[in-house]
Formats: sequence, C-alpha cells, structure tokens
Amino acid sequence: MANPKIDFKLDDAEFRKLASQVMPEKAEKGLRRTAGQIERAAAKRAPVETKNLVNTITKSFSGSGYHVEAEIKATATYALFVHEGTGLFGPKAQKITPVNARALKIMTPNGVIYRKSSKGQKPQPFLKDAFEMEAPKLIPRILE
Repeated sequence: MANPKIDFKLDDAEFRKLASQVMPEKAEKGLRRTAGQIERAAAKRAPVETKNLVNTITKSFSGSGYHVEAEIKATATYALFVHEGTGLFGPKAQKITPVNARALKIMTPNGVIYRKSSKGQKPQPFLKDAFEMEAPKLIPRILE
C-alpha cells in the first residue's frame, strides 16, 4: 500500500539565490531541523487510539549538503486510510459494504458492532497538515 507523499522542491532561481548566501552544511541543517518539526507536528495531529499510528511516524535522510532529501512517513498499515479517508469520504466516494458476508464487523473501543454498510471515515491528513504548517519555515531556518 502506498504511503501519502508530498514533494517540496525549490525553483531554480530561488535555489541559486539561496546557494549563493548559504553554505551546504547550513542548508542541510535547516532541512534536517524542518523535517524534525514536520515529524513532531504530524505525530501531534495523528489520531490516537492505540498510539500505533503515532509510533510509526518517522523521518529519514539521504544525501548531504545541498543534495540532502528528507522523507517523513507513517508506516502503519492503515495510515493511508486515516490520512485520505474511506468510504463516502475516500477516493471511491461510495459506502463500504461487505463482500463475502452479510454484515461488516467493526471493532470499536467499546467492543464489536455489526453493520450492513458504513459511510467510512473522514480524512485526517495529519502529514499534509504538518507539512503545510512547517515547510514555509524551511528557508528562514536555512538563513538563520
């Protein structure tokens, strides 16, 4: 299953301007700091029922200097469903119905319930929201 992915790239003109003002080590430090802030913000925004989803939010880096890349992801098997929504609120925009049974078995904090269909759950884009909040701070952090 694919994880939600959001790419952030600087345009060439903006990058050239930054590169003329900042050493590669400082650019990398700013990106690493911003990625850490995105990771923390995503963990705060993720729904917490068992802490499993929050515990799977991680960051990793590749490259260095001007060529460093950061990846922040949630690896819980259901992360994409939480992030993008399901049923009427998800990409297919239709009720969830059983395929091989007469009813859906739904686990809740209060026990099991059975339903003939479900509207699904609304999206909770914790990664996207964290990114949109923290990414604009990248350039000011690099220039500190």
